[in-house]
Amino acid sequence: MALNFENFNANNLVSGSEATAIMTYRAQVEDLVYVKSLTATVEKQKEEIKLLRRRGKQHKSNGFTGSGSMTIYAVTSIFKEMMAEYALTGRDFNFNLTIINNDPTAGIGSQETILIDCNIDSMDIAKIDVDADNLEEDVEFTFADFLLPKSYN
Repeated sequence: MALNFENFNANNLVSGSEATAIMTYRAQVEDLVYVKSLTATVEKQKEEIKLLRRRGKQHKSNGFTGSGSMTIYAVTSIFKEMMAEYALTGRDFNFNLTIINNDPTAGIGSQETILIDCNIDSMDIAKIDVDADNLEEDVEFTFADFLLPKSYN
C-alpha cells in the first residue's frame, strides 16, 4: 500500500520500541534486548567535477560511509570483552547487526535492515553515575555495507 494523503493517518506510525536488534558474532546470535536506542547512518561520498563552460561544480557519487551509535543498558559485557580481546591480542573483530522494526498496530508491515561488518570505534569501558536510575553505555561503530531485505509495505 502506497501511503498518500487519503490513507495516511496516525495509525501508520511505527512505535520506536516495537523493534528487535540481533547481533551475529563468530557464528553466535545474540538478541540485544538491552538496546535502548540505535541509529545507523549512511553518508554518500562525492567528488567535485569541473566541466567546461560551467561555473558551478558538478558532483559525482563514488561510495558511502556507514556509521552508527547505540545506547545500551549496562547489563552485558559482550562489547567490553570484544574490545579487551582487541587490546590484548590486536585481533580486530566485526559483527553484523539485524534491526527489525515491526509494530503490529501500524498496518504497514515490518522493515528489516542488516548492517554488515560492524566495527566498534569507541565505547564506555567503565562508568559510574550516582544520578542515574539505570546505568547506560554508549557504543559508536562503523559498518562496511548494509542490506534492506524487507521494506515497509
